[in-house]
Amino acid sequence: MENIEAIYILIPIFMGVALVLLFPLFFKIEFEANLDFCFLKILFLKKQLFQYTKSFKKEKEDSEFETQVESTPVEKTTEVEVKKTQVEVKKDNPPEVKVTNKKEDAPKIKEEPPEEIKEPKEKPSLTDEEFWNIILTPEFDQTAFWAIKNWLIYLAKIFNIKFKDCYIEGIRGSVKALSYGAVFNALLKGYPFLKNWDIRMDWENRYPLRAKGEIFLTLNLLKVFLQILFTLFFGGIIGFQFYKRRSKVLKDHQLVELGFIRSKIHKILVEE
Repeated sequence: MENIEAIYILIPIFMGVALVLLFPLFFKIEFEANLDFCFLKILFLKKQLFQYTKSFKKEKEDSEFETQVESTPVEKTTEVEVKKTQVEVKKDNPPEVKVTNKKEDAPKIKEEPPEEIKEPKEKPSLTDEEFWNIILTPEFDQTAFWAIKNWLIYLAKIFNIKFKDCYIEGIRGSVKALSYGAVFNALLKGYPFLKNWDIRMDWENRYPLRAKGEIFLTLNLLKVFLQILFTLFFGGIIGFQFYKRRSKVLKDHQLVELGFIRSKIHKILVEE
């Protein structure tokens, strides 16, 4: 009976934890930008979290106004009246001062030899040449790129991203460049993820350059927790590989031979 009662207590607790971890969190991002100002607003469950607005037009007007204003030098004349006073200085013979040096017998102190200060041993460290040699090693690069690629894949899966009425208009240029832009816009429509993006060519030079749209993000705490675990996992793999090669280089002081391109990159990085 006690086990059954414990099960009845634990089931609602697990259900509550699962509800909290799987509860979707909705974010909305509104943005707009042109050559005069930019605007950004972030909403969480229809409540405003952050808003940022900056006007570039006002800064341009202020800078133009400052260049037009001519600063005139202001001369300040101050009259200073100096009164000369005659000071009579009596030159008398200074009084004789007798100085008596009394030598007091001081107790003799035995001088002890200074204690030897043990300098702390410096930990061996990598030089720039050794450090970049480890980073540019093909095996280490392969492991690092694999870890970063998988980390980015899991990071992209955290958010469920949807775009709504996003567009860029006012793109101008030659007829050839605008034609390429129109083809690129048509290719974007073939991807469901980017179908709500519209790149509008300004064939008649009517509209100023502007970008505007809305982005909807959905995530939950379980995905965030898993991403933290993946970060620790992949970061641990990269750190383990690096310190393993670091200890080997500090012990043997032998560098791995790099290829032609990697050796050129290594030389540039070491010189910088």
